[in-house]
Amino acid sequence: KTRAAAVQAQTYEAQAQESARIAASRTQTLEAEIQEAKRAQAKAQEEAAQAKRLVEEAKIAELKAVEEARSATAEKAAGLFAEAASAQERVRLALEAQAKAAREAAAAQRAAEELQAKAT
Repeated sequence: KTRAAAVQAQTYEAQAQESARIAASRTQTLEAEIQEAKRAQAKAQEEAAQAKRLVEEAKIAELKAVEEARSATAEKAAGLFAEAASAQERVRLALEAQAKAAREAAAAQRAAEELQAKAT
């Protein structure tokens, strides 16, 4: 009877060790996924910041073109207003890029938070 109990104890110990190994492996995998999600979040935040800078640059170019157009001759003004329209389009595109980057940053942050929650 003692031998059977010893065998049973060894079996439980082996099962516990295997469960611990599986749990450690899952934790390691989750930690790697969390790090990847954090890298993606950082990249998305950098892209959002870059998009914001582009918006500001495009707005400055638009204002400059409009100001130049106001003080120019009629012929030159037509070209400057075309530049202003082009600058306005760049602002619109930059704003779209900024919004997309912000959405991606938020999604990356949510993913990191979800993985962090899974890990705990």
